[in-house]
Amino acid sequence: MLGAEMREQTWNLRQATTHHFLSFQNLLDFHDLTSSWLKELNIERAPHLLSRGISHHYPESVAMLELLASRELGAFLDDTAPEDILGRLENTVWIVQAWTLKSILERSGERSGERSGDQPQDNATSTLESVLEQTSWKEGRRIGEQRWSNRTHRGESDLRPLRSALADSPFRGNTFNRPVEDLFILKRALRHEVSLELCACPHRVSVPEVQSVEDLLCRLHGQWMRGFLYALNNQIHVKTEFARPRCTQTWSLQTPPDLQGPP
Repeated sequence: MLGAEMREQTWNLRQATTHHFLSFQNLLDFHDLTSSWLKELNIERAPHLLSRGISHHYPESVAMLELLASRELGAFLDDTAPEDILGRLENTVWIVQAWTLKSILERSGERSGERSGDQPQDNATSTLESVLEQTSWKEGRRIGEQRWSNRTHRGESDLRPLRSALADSPFRGNTFNRPVEDLFILKRALRHEVSLELCACPHRVSVPEVQSVEDLLCRLHGQWMRGFLYALNNQIHVKTEFARPRCTQTWSLQTPPDLQGPP
């Protein structure tokens, strides 16, 4: 019996901590945002096309995509430190998301040109971006409801605790070794108004592949956060200001506390 247990537990196998599994879940949900775009746009055989495209341009990322597809961190633990695996996975998730967004835009431009040479490409791009924004909002709301099911849709007047909720979101990424204060810098904190600087936005990510789509990607992330926060408080109004590299978000209540009716 003891021999069987020893065979199952390799002596040099690294053990993942709770923080490692939380980081892995964040990266899974972050990648699900990418997958939601492909699903909403009805791109056929999206997983196959994604794997094939990434393997062609970034062959070193194929193993990381397999890790995402398995949705099991434990199956990939070996003598490599979990931090190293998660670090490579985080980089892959950003590359895949940027590459996918760029490919979607290029594909849309080509097809709109084939359908109607008279239709301005800007109109097609605007429609596509609107679909991506709505999809991102819905995905953010889904994750908010999934992670915070015990307090979704509460119209509470104090918005300050929502900053802590962002610590349990995909935008925390693989950064559990950093305090949430470093990722969402507080600029203003009142019960009915909160302003944050977004330190994890695409404009500040050191992944070269992100640069070509960083403006649109930042907008889509902002929409995701709007949906996530709405799931927690359906009275919230979220305004994102894109001013690279210091993008900010301001939260306020749609109905000021002193004008709200009885609970």
